[in-house]
Amino acid sequence: MTNPQQGRWSAVGRLLQPHRIKIIGLALVSALGALAEAMFLVTVTHIALEFASSSGSGNTTINAVGIHLSTRSALAVGGGLIAFRLAAALIGVAVATGITAAVITDLRQQLSHSYLKTAWSVQQKEPAGQLQQLLVTYTQEAVNSVTAVTSALVAGLSLVALLGVAVTVSPAASLMVLLVLVALGGVLHPLRRAVNRFSSKAVDQELNFAHEIADLSNVSLEIEAFGVRNRVINHLGGLIRDIKPVLRRVDALVQMNTPLYVSLAYVVVLVGMVFVTTLEIGDVSAISAVMLVTLRSLSYGQQFQLSATTVAEGAPVLHSIDDTITRYRESPHPVGGTPIEAIGPIKVADLCFSYNPNSPTLEHLSFEINPGEIIGIIGPSGCGKTTLVHLLLGLREPSSGTIEVGGHPLATIDRRSWAKLVGFVPQDTSLISGTIEENVRFFRDIDEELVARAVKAAHLEDEIAAMPEGLATRLGGRDSQLSGGQRQRLAIARALVTEPRLLVLDEPTASLDSGAELFIRGTLAELGREVTVVVVAHRLSTLEECDRILVLDNGRLATFGRPEELAEDNSFYQSALKHSQLS
Repeated sequence: MTNPQQGRWSAVGRLLQPHRIKIIGLALVSALGALAEAMFLVTVTHIALEFASSSGSGNTTINAVGIHLSTRSALAVGGGLIAFRLAAALIGVAVATGITAAVITDLRQQLSHSYLKTAWSVQQKEPAGQLQQLLVTYTQEAVNSVTAVTSALVAGLSLVALLGVAVTVSPAASLMVLLVLVALGGVLHPLRRAVNRFSSKAVDQELNFAHEIADLSNVSLEIEAFGVRNRVINHLGGLIRDIKPVLRRVDALVQMNTPLYVSLAYVVVLVGMVFVTTLEIGDVSAISAVMLVTLRSLSYGQQFQLSATTVAEGAPVLHSIDDTITRYRESPHPVGGTPIEAIGPIKVADLCFSYNPNSPTLEHLSFEINPGEIIGIIGPSGCGKTTLVHLLLGLREPSSGTIEVGGHPLATIDRRSWAKLVGFVPQDTSLISGTIEENVRFFRDIDEELVARAVKAAHLEDEIAAMPEGLATRLGGRDSQLSGGQRQRLAIARALVTEPRLLVLDEPTASLDSGAELFIRGTLAELGREVTVVVVAHRLSTLEECDRILVLDNGRLATFGRPEELAEDNSFYQSALKHSQLS
């Protein structure tokens, strides 16, 4: 079993695996830069001590790392070492930021692809705003961990290089420093484990908090309409207060790491100096150089400890990312394999579906829809109308039974050819940020003529023409420039723009006034017999255009026939007819 320490680094390692060549380059540049820095510190120490013990003549000879140089030459070498160190640091920054940018790009690609390529039934169960959460919050946490790893790499190699030079100058003193650093790492290890443990709890609470916020943002209208603004504020306040102790504990543990490390390290340096001077190990210049290098190495040790703590803090998010990607990939979106060019008869045989095995939603439905028919679906609320629509569109898989289109099982039909032949109008119209024309196209390659034709078929042509920018008018996700009826007709234009052979509408007039409903009914009447239409109706007036009506009751097919037949023998239709005063 992988221990927590290995798990933390392995999670980041998987993100960095594709960029190992760049990481090797970063390691090489960091090591060379650190060696230059260490040699500079040793050289400067020798120069300073030589000046302090002599007249400061430029002709004085010094011994730096076994090399005899004049003072002037040593100063020149020092300047060269500093220039090299700066160049190495700048190259290291360029490589490290390149790695970070590549990782965030790759991760966002993986997350977006896995989310959008998973089955729609899986997407539909996800919390509101899940894609935004994945591509913004999750990836930012991952970037923090990757940045920490590259910082730890630079710090660790710099530490090794500095200690290597120190060993060359004075092995005994350097051995003492090395033992101390190892001891410090051991002392601070429990602190990193505590950070990891509490970070896991914090991540879970943060995710739950984000999901609740997303849910509340989607019901802002209801909050205002029901006058519960203050109660929602209090509820949010409670959520915020609940998460505060865990966040504070994690933050305290993280911030505690630096002062503990620095204080312990300085104490050890002082003890070491007493130890070295008491035992008279080495000459003064060598000991001074080692101490200077040691003090500099402490900052790299501190950086390494901070980076390790950051990785521990971010590990739960990285594991959550891995689990999420795996979960999505285990339920891929069906792609089918049989291309079709037309919508033939739609045959449903013994169709069953349930969200919960103990509570069936649809039971043993069998019926057939002929090409060119306009079929209405009605029934009490919760009887499974929308679920049946999802099954007919291929968005969900039946629990049992079959759906065939033109003699082909729906599950085997190539999804790209199916999408070109099918148009869908959902209950609620969602807009994307872009122009009206882009909203009608909806990421599909559609020419302007087809867009104009779809807008006309949806009875939006005159209203769009009256706008100053016409089809180029920009809209947003919740844009208020369009009325509810206009938004719904835009959704119909979006569905009609590919000239589909099957059009499915899920309660398209449920929230519209009678004037907007007439436009939509007009569109249905003008489609002719080349398009098969399935419409879930909230109002019986919408069903005036239907050839046949399917009545669902408690998940079962109550009846399926012509409107005049239902008016004679179906109690639900008779009751609905009476209440709607439809003759």
